[in-house]
Amino acid sequence: MRAACVVCVVGVVVLVWACGGGARTGTTSVSRLPASIRADIHTFTTPPLPFGKTREVDVYGPAPEEALLKATDTAVYPGLDDAPQPTNFYLVVFHGRFVCKACTHGLGSATQPAALDFDILAAHGGGDVGGMLRVLPVAVSKLHRLASITLP
Repeated sequence: MRAACVVCVVGVVVLVWACGGGARTGTTSVSRLPASIRADIHTFTTPPLPFGKTREVDVYGPAPEEALLKATDTAVYPGLDDAPQPTNFYLVVFHGRFVCKACTHGLGSATQPAALDFDILAAHGGGDVGGMLRVLPVAVSKLHRLASITLP
């Protein structure tokens, strides 16, 4: 009887691992994210979609805003003084195909759709900085991924 239980447990673990259940270890439930982050995700994943269809959403943080700006290669670096930076900012990365309706040329325009759209948001809802990217900078992979959501 004990051997049968061990075989069943091992079988379940192998099935979960094979189906990708173990690929998102260390991520948190979307319901545990701050309300401002959930609202941003809702805006980009619920029709009418502002820039294009989102396939996947990754949330990184919390971290200082300056660290998230540097990780995304964003040119604006506010607060580069020696004062301590609050660490309650989150990087929300939307994976899909995005077109900026106001852009006439360059990345995000109809002729050059972006593969990624990102927002850097404070937990309390302020400090919105964002942009579009072709690929995710390597520095982002070094951040703590808090949540990963795959959409239908």
